Amino acid sequence: MTDPTQRLSVYLPEELQPYKDDLEFFVSLMVRKLHTNRHKGTGVDLSPVKMLQAATHEIAEAHEAIAHKGQFEAATECADVANFAFLAAMASLGMTREEFKSHSAVPSIKEPKV
Repeated sequence: MTDPTQRLSVYLPEELQPYKDDLEFFVSLMVRKLHTNRHKGTGVDLSPVKMLQAATHEIAEAHEAIAHKGQFEAATECADVANFAFLAAMASLGMTREEFKSHSAVPSIKEPKV
């Protein structure tokens, strides 16, 4: 049984509901890749430049996978790209997660009040 404290929950606006299963799959794939690559120490030194350089490398790998490998390999490489974009975003301006979350440049998607 999965520990509920280890689950991720985000509000999904109604117009994005048709993508719910796809988003859940892709985010799960991102988490799987982050977990698989945890031994590499990626993200320990959250330098935006280093993270974007790594994303650029992963984009090349995604192109290669799309051209010469199967669908799952291509999706996995795209998850790597997304992970480095995520890490670069977290590293932007040296912000902490709390600062990034509260920054005015980040659009707010609020759950409707029930």
